[in-house]
Amino acid sequence: MMKNNNKNTSFNKNEINKFTFIESKLSNEEVIDIHDIMTNSGEVRPIGYLKLCQHEIKESKRIVLICRHNTEFVGMAHILLISEHTSFNDMGIIELHDLWINPKWRRNGIALPLSRKLEEICHQRLNVKKVGLAIQLYKNNEYILRFYMKIGYKPIDLQLDGTNTVLWMTKEIELC
Repeated sequence: MMKNNNKNTSFNKNEINKFTFIESKLSNEEVIDIHDIMTNSGEVRPIGYLKLCQHEIKESKRIVLICRHNTEFVGMAHILLISEHTSFNDMGIIELHDLWINPKWRRNGIALPLSRKLEEICHQRLNVKKVGLAIQLYKNNEYILRFYMKIGYKPIDLQLDGTNTVLWMTKEIELC
């Protein structure tokens, strides 16, 4: 069972190697635990979404990377092998999707190594040189836009979908 308490967690820089990034098949137990952690942190993510992710992993349509600190679930991020943005598929761009860090672990520098690990998988295993992502723009998530721009993502398209505004961004992968 994954642990979660809602206190902010901080760690010193020597502890960063206690974080592991593991490609997951999303077992039924993980689906339930992740859903519970997200719900308890105030995130609204239907369990059906995680079940869909589980199914798409089996169908080789999605890769899910889980971040843990020791045994505790810290966050996750996805690679969609078939993008929700049709022009990404046409251009051979793989979509990074749903980078989520448990609020108690946010502001600790975990999103950067998690996103870098996704880029590494895209570059080394999938032989992709360009990745993309979508950000829903709303009042309280400017931080994620700043984060992606800081690490090299550039806006390419803006879509209005009912009440949602979605910004599509891409990045050339350059690994050392």
